[in-house]
Amino acid sequence: AYEIYQCDWSSDVCSSDLSRGGVGMDDTLGEQATRPGGRINPTLLVAEFRDFVPTTATLYWRGPVFWRFDGSVWKTEHEGFPRGLLLKDAYKTGERLSATLARKEKPVRYQVRLMPHGRHWLYGLDLPADNPAESFVSRDFQVLSIRDVDRETRYESRAWLDYGGGDPPSPAQRALGLQLPENSDARLIAFGRQIAAAAKGPRDAAQAVLAEFARRGFQVAPANPLLPGPDALDKIFFETRAAQPMQMASVFAVAMRAAGVSTRLVA
Repeated sequence: AYEIYQCDWSSDVCSSDLSRGGVGMDDTLGEQATRPGGRINPTLLVAEFRDFVPTTATLYWRGPVFWRFDGSVWKTEHEGFPRGLLLKDAYKTGERLSATLARKEKPVRYQVRLMPHGRHWLYGLDLPADNPAESFVSRDFQVLSIRDVDRETRYESRAWLDYGGGDPPSPAQRALGLQLPENSDARLIAFGRQIAAAAKGPRDAAQAVLAEFARRGFQVAPANPLLPGPDALDKIFFETRAAQPMQMASVFAVAMRAAGVSTRLVA
């Protein structure tokens, strides 16, 4: 089954999940990410586990995290790679990140062979227990290299497969997670606001949105092109009811934002 979201109810933040969608490596996400010739690498990484091989359901490889959406394109929190700004709030050591956790269980050691993609993210297994050499973990738990990954890269790391707690998103991130596109997808935004009016809280809102996906008979259609125009998500949700994982995650994220729940896309 396709997992469309993860939510941290301790901080009421949802992550609409792209990690199983075959998304290309870039710091923007939109129509270009799904077209032939886009930056899609079918073999993104190869992982070798040291002690045991976890079940697939426990593996969540976190890449770029998208916060800003204008109705057609998702972007990361910061333009480019402002190293100083990212390092200001970063976890520079695994010990620093682990110290924020109330629960950390099921440790796993692994080695990764990552294909070149020209950006900074390393794809770490959630949740990182340490940092590979010459890297750090951002506030939204991305493992970032201080240099572009412009050649095949190998690194070793550790992760906690079962964890809880951690620092909440910053106020700026929470605000970005509620941003709605202007002059776009008005019907979807109205639907999300109706959910907010009836829901008892963020968890209830998420369940209501997912129930509507099921009621409408949504289907994952990997070959479905992104519909043009400013109301593409409206058309997907109210008309076609079939979408690529990227598009389905976008629909969920905008509906949740309209329902008042801070939401981001995680690749």
